[in-house]
Amino acid sequence: MSWESVRDELRLLRTTGCRESEKVLRLGKTLLSGNVSKLGDEMWTLYEQLFIAALDCGRQLEAESYVVSLETQFPDSVRVKTLRGMMMEAEERYEDATAWYDFLLESETTNAPIRKRKITMLITQRKFLDAIKELTEYLESFMSDQEAWLQLSELHMKQMDYKRAAFCVEELLLVDTHNHLFHQHYAELLYTMGGTDNLDMSRKYFAQSLKMNSNNLRALYGFHLACISLPKKKDRDTEKWADWAEQQLLQKYKALGDHNKVAIVQEMLRTIRQSQ
Repeated sequence: MSWESVRDELRLLRTTGCRESEKVLRLGKTLLSGNVSKLGDEMWTLYEQLFIAALDCGRQLEAESYVVSLETQFPDSVRVKTLRGMMMEAEERYEDATAWYDFLLESETTNAPIRKRKITMLITQRKFLDAIKELTEYLESFMSDQEAWLQLSELHMKQMDYKRAAFCVEELLLVDTHNHLFHQHYAELLYTMGGTDNLDMSRKYFAQSLKMNSNNLRALYGFHLACISLPKKKDRDTEKWADWAEQQLLQKYKALGDHNKVAIVQEMLRTIRQSQ
């Protein structure tokens, strides 16, 4: 590969957020070998990318060399100082990292990445209630952060607080009404909470997810389960819709040409029906 191809591959990995850390380290070392002058200022972006990749792979000494180079070049950068905090996290010096982030937040009170690092540390240490508190406070300032709402929903699910988890997904639906995965996620929470009304709403949200993406097999399975779980007196058409969902599932698996998988799905659907 030419050095331009390697550079472009690393750029792509950065822009897509793909964490193929071993690949990043391999390509990065190739690019830095004899091509530093060609990179210009992009070299520092590459150093940051390599630093994170090295931490992912547990190569602290290698990560240290990159962060020291960045600190030398940008001694006053809060972004680089945040990397130093990540180094402390990797070394499991959580108290030091927390103190370091608090120090940085004194002058950067609205710095979202630093506040999210603190939340990440709490989750890493399995301090879920503290993480919920911090994340709730964070969302008071950054209400449109979809990633944060999803994380808060997951944390509430860990505590089996499905009502609050559902509230988080409702906020996501307000931000992005056309995301079929949010409709599916909300339907799953309603199904988990149970009760006739929740099951009925669950079916509707699974249906909406399928309307947006007819290839969403998870939503199709969910729609089928919601239909067969609803009392027939609630909706006389539930059995009809359950049959439709079964036919759709079998058609999708038949289209794959895997007859063994079709037989497995048929048996599974039959077993589910009998268990209701």
